[in-house]
Amino acid sequence: MPQLQVTLNFLRQLAKNNNKAWFDAHRKDYDAAKVQFEALLEDLIMNFSPIEDLFGMSPKDFTFRINRDVRFSTDKSPYKLSMSAALGQGGRKSRRLSYYLHLQPGECFLGGGIYMPEGDQLKLIRKQLADDAREFKKIIAGKDFVKSLRRPQRRKAKDCAKRLPARPP
Repeated sequence: MPQLQVTLNFLRQLAKNNNKAWFDAHRKDYDAAKVQFEALLEDLIMNFSPIEDLFGMSPKDFTFRINRDVRFSTDKSPYKLSMSAALGQGGRKSRRLSYYLHLQPGECFLGGGIYMPEGDQLKLIRKQLADDAREFKKIIAGKDFVKSLRRPQRRKAKDCAKRLPARPP
């Protein structure tokens, strides 16, 4: 597993100096941090090959930009304070099931799922969960799941137009 100290140190400094002038002056530090992060992704690509077909893809296909889109945000800081990637067929732009890696000092995690599924996909996912609720609950309550991953965080949907029934049919 690649060392990530350079990456984490860069991100710590960026959190204290999130502005273009500082970033431009430390471009070489960013490049070194990015090389370390991409080495981690290369390692993950190799290790994921038995379960996920990522043949022919490179870390650049998975990595999200460090620049923030500030057009509609009240927070105008120009850079994200993390490095992140979506590992799955199709890379970061995929609408398929992917693994998400988030590297940030004090807030590193690996997750999985589908980001913003299309309406038909969402209906199918909800139906599958409702149809197999017992199996899903059994999986997430399982000793191995709880031991290897932290418990999923519960998030409340503010505006969920189509809710699942309280109890699966």
